[in-house]
Order: sequence, then C-alpha cells, then structure tokens
Amino acid sequence: MGIGALLMASGVTAFSICIALLVPLNQWPVVLTIPLLEGQWVMINEAGSYSLRGDTGGTFTFVFVGLRFTLQAANGAEISGYRPPARSRGPNGVPLWRFHVPAPGSYYLRVSGLSDRDLTPFKLMFLRVMPFKGWPYAGGIAAGVVCFLAGLVMMFQ
Repeated sequence: MGIGALLMASGVTAFSICIALLVPLNQWPVVLTIPLLEGQWVMINEAGSYSLRGDTGGTFTFVFVGLRFTLQAANGAEISGYRPPARSRGPNGVPLWRFHVPAPGSYYLRVSGLSDRDLTPFKLMFLRVMPFKGWPYAGGIAAGVVCFLAGLVMMFQ
C-alpha cells in the first residue's frame, strides 16, 4: 500500500512538472507586426514557414473574416500560401493564412476583401512556425500517467 501511494505521488509529480515544462515550448515567436492595410512591403529575415494571425488588441471583432492574403517576392513571383483548417488553433489564436517563404528578403503582402472596414486598431502578426520540441516532456507525461495508474492498481490489491 505504501509503494502504491509512492507511485501515485511520483506519477502526479512527474505529470505536473512535464506539463509545466511543455506549455512554454509550444509558443511560436512573433517575427513581425504590421498594420492591417490592403498592401505593404514586409521584410522577412529567415526562410521557412510562417503563420499570419490577426491582432485585435483584445477586442472582439469580425474584421478578419473573409480576408484573403497573397505574398509576392520582389521579382513578382507569388509565394505559396493557404488557409489552414478552422480547427487548426495555435498558442496565439486562430491562424488566418500560412506561407512557406523560400528565402529571406522583401515581400509584398496584399490583403483582399477589406472594402469598407475600419482598420485602424487592427494589426497582422507573422509568427515563425517552429517544429515541436516537447517529445521528451510528452514521454514524461506518459510515464507519470503510467506510474499513477500502477500505484492506483497497487492500492486496490
């Protein structure tokens, strides 16, 4: 019975510590914040995947609904982009668009569908899509659950 209680306590402890260490790893760094305009040049310093998200300043709004985004290189080549599935939420809210930037440089971001919306308080954020680095902590969470369940089984035997 004492071993079961010890296993349960160590399982809960391992689970809690690994969750606390895993949560900060899921943050995507904000690379660039720009005002919401129909078209503007942006400077992207690294190649890779980027998520475009809206910054509402903490207010509830529908201003980003129905917008389409295109990104063009300085030579006029269009960068591939797509709207992520609606269920694709990240740590910083719902992504509006995703781009895969092939090389660092200057790009022209065009926003379609703005028409007669008041855009003054709203901004767009480019977030760097980083690979998931928390696999060791996910393993620690699984080990904590196994220890807790093993302790629970030992308590009832």
